[in-house]
Amino acid sequence: KSSRRFLRIGFPRLLADFEEEGEFYLVQDFIAGMSLSEELAIGRHLTEVRLAQILRELLTVLNYVHSCN
Repeated sequence: KSSRRFLRIGFPRLLADFEEEGEFYLVQDFIAGMSLSEELAIGRHLTEVRLAQILRELLTVLNYVHSCN
């Protein structure tokens, strides 16, 4: 139930959620593209626009998670 709240802030479609060995997992639709570590690879320069976009996406999620306690 709580994992469904993530859908409200633009997460991919949630397919399942489960807990295993004290860790909580979400199974979501696959979205093609680079991972954050690939985006931030050493030597790769991001434009100011792309960096602002990444930060907005991360901060939106972080703000939502913190608001849920």
